[in-house]
Amino acid sequence: MKSDNKIGKKEAIYFLLILIINQIILNIPKAIIQKTSTGSIINILEVGLIAFIMALIICKCFKNFQNSDIIDISEYLGGKFLKSIIGSCYIIFFALIICTIILKFISIIKVIYFPKAPHIYVFLFFFIAISVANFFGKRPILKTNAIIVPVIIFSLIVIFFGVSRTH
Repeated sequence: MKSDNKIGKKEAIYFLLILIINQIILNIPKAIIQKTSTGSIINILEVGLIAFIMALIICKCFKNFQNSDIIDISEYLGGKFLKSIIGSCYIIFFALIICTIILKFISIIKVIYFPKAPHIYVFLFFFIAISVANFFGKRPILKTNAIIVPVIIFSLIVIFFGVSRTH
């Protein structure tokens, strides 16, 4: 029987797919094409290879600290002082990322769907939705991801073949 604190492998994969697909579809193509233009494919391959190598290095490092996270490892290596520094850095880092992503998302939604609505109303609408989802816990969110991911992947495949040129 699964504990409430643990998520299944399938749910974790779906959750990561949602995050990756979001970044790939919404953010990466525009940024890469603006910066590298005709070398975009080579740049994507280089970045992918570097990310793969970094993931392998991280996995090798975590083999010695199974069932530990970065906070536990920092406490083991540097005591409570290093643990508090690393924890504070992560809190600040994630708070900045969350604020940036939410503001960017709300700006896009406001321009497309609610051009005359005040920015704070759109923000409050999404804040309330996020709060309600968090109230019910991570289980319903992960189950919803498990339902949505196959639909998103199928939609992306249809879009990909729909816009590709056939000769």
